[in-house]
This record gives sequence, C-alpha cells and structure tokens, in this order.
Amino acid sequence: MSKIIAVPSETKGGIEDNISGHFGHCGIYTLVKISDDGTKEIILLNNIPHSEGGCLAPVSLLKDNGVDVIIAKGMGMRPLMHFNEMGIKAFYAGECVTVNDAVSAFEKNELPQFDTDYTCQKSH
Repeated sequence: MSKIIAVPSETKGGIEDNISGHFGHCGIYTLVKISDDGTKEIILLNNIPHSEGGCLAPVSLLKDNGVDVIIAKGMGMRPLMHFNEMGIKAFYAGECVTVNDAVSAFEKNELPQFDTDYTCQKSH
C-alpha cells in the first residue's frame, strides 16, 4: 500500500525545494508518493489562498488529494486537530531544510510526531 507524504514548500516545489515555515501559508505542496517497493513519485499541488477558510481549507485540500502524512515546521492548534480528525499523521520537520531531508528523516523514523509543543501560539 502506497503512502503520500505532503511537505509545504517555499518556491516552486520539488524534492530539493526548501520546506516552508508554515504549512497553511505556502504556495505549493510537494507530495511524495512512496510505493511498497520504495519507488517515489513527486507530485506538485498548489495551495489554495489562505483567506479561503484559513488553515483548515488546506487540510481538506490535502485530504482530498489522498495525503496520509504531513511534515511541517509550523502550524496552529486548530489545523493540527483537524489533521488528527481526518486521519492525517503530522510530523515536525525540526532542523530539516529541504523536502528531501524531511522525507528521508521520516523514512528513518527520526521525526517526532507534531504535538502542541510545536504549534504556533496564535490561532489560524
């Protein structure tokens, strides 16, 4: 069974792009679809404008595109709760710089699960 990992990206997306600082404000998501045999497919998904539903709308966008996991540097409490409700596991990117860094760390089980310690303190 394949798994789709979403990583908010800074510029045009892709495996070598830098991770965006806040998942809901990025312009594009790099989706990495990992098949059972370990092959990876890169899919670029444009984010919707932040004003359309705040940070909850991007959560729904990712769910509608089959995302199983999000790796992010920042998000508010409401989106984190929404990810949990939708069954999307959220992980904290920590010191990872690029999408590739984050996905590699995830595959090695080196990323902590995103929890309230990592959330932004203002509501989104």
